[in-house]
Amino acid sequence: SIVDQAATSAEPMPAAAAAVQRLRAMHIRTVMLTGDNAGSAKAVAAQLDIDDVRAEVLPADKADAVQALRQAGRVVAMVGDGINDAPALAAATVGVAMGARGATASSEAADIVLTTDRLDRLADAMDIARWSRRIAVQSAGVGMALSLLGVGRSTLSDWRKAGAGPPWVQLSPNRVGYIPESVRAWVKSNEQQPAT
Repeated sequence: SIVDQAATSAEPMPAAAAAVQRLRAMHIRTVMLTGDNAGSAKAVAAQLDIDDVRAEVLPADKADAVQALRQAGRVVAMVGDGINDAPALAAATVGVAMGARGATASSEAADIVLTTDRLDRLADAMDIARWSRRIAVQSAGVGMALSLLGVGRSTLSDWRKAGAGPPWVQLSPNRVGYIPESVRAWVKSNEQQPAT
């Protein structure tokens, strides 16, 4: 869930509609909290295709709305640029301040400060975060797999040097591979039978 307060005038910010579409493609729900009147808020929300609009909201109510979303189990990113947004930015899971013209209070309360007043930079940051997480998970998985292979190879090498092996296999002295115990027993039984 993303709580977006970046478009509160009659004309949305440049590239805001494209940014909202990119967020929507990431399955992120958008909510606009604004102190503006309901008519202009709905007009902007319609232009941007915002999922939920809450107009004529006081600063304390913005923070309450963010808290309610979090208590409902949502991860909330609040985007704001004014001093009135600081409490909601602080209450969000991730607060994002639009820093180019934003108030110092909102920048200090936020976890992330975008240095331009463009919402598409938020979508860029989300893309980067998702790719970074994916790469980190893949790296951890590959690292654990390689560690297990290394430990297994080292253990088998130690068994081979000692002429022993795990209980379910016996090492062949002439080969790197393994001879299962059942095959080894069959070979021994055939060797012990007299030739006819």
